[in-house]
Amino acid sequence: MSDATAIPAYLKSLRLPAISSCYRALADQARREGLSHEAYLQALLQEEVAQRRVRRVKSLLKSARFPVTKTLDAFRFDEVSSLNREMVHELARNHYIAAKESVVLCGNSGMGKTHLAISLGILACEAGYRVRFVTAAALANELLAARDDRSLHRLEKQWQKIDLAIVDELGYVPFDPVTAQLLFL
Repeated sequence: MSDATAIPAYLKSLRLPAISSCYRALADQARREGLSHEAYLQALLQEEVAQRRVRRVKSLLKSARFPVTKTLDAFRFDEVSSLNREMVHELARNHYIAAKESVVLCGNSGMGKTHLAISLGILACEAGYRVRFVTAAALANELLAARDDRSLHRLEKQWQKIDLAIVDELGYVPFDPVTAQLLFL
């Protein structure tokens, strides 16, 4: 393999796409600035780590299945006077996820529960947590289908890999006893 094709081939083989896309530009910069080999290597590795983080967050956001993108910055706290803003910002730090604590957002329709839930879920994805957003009705249907095709155990294992499950619209749909048992046990 020639010198011109060796580096890209090695980087492809090692699955280092960020380094592959920037190593030449960073090498030129290192020459201009007189950087050491270690400084150049560190810059390459920093770029690879940063790009992997971006790809990981993008993947986590996609697998979370949020119906829309909502941010905490866009939430109108002034319109919900009963909401404890400090508590929401504390939740945004994700400590409840690591502690495996449940959070229940309750209130009348139109208060912003879904907006807050999605916002907190996005922040959790950005922190590296695996999140899944689902409506209670969709989850109930998923559980019933899994029970009917005898894959409930497999579905349970999938859900156990999730760090944060966001179940929206829990109080809107009544459930028959069988569905309620699947959903709440």
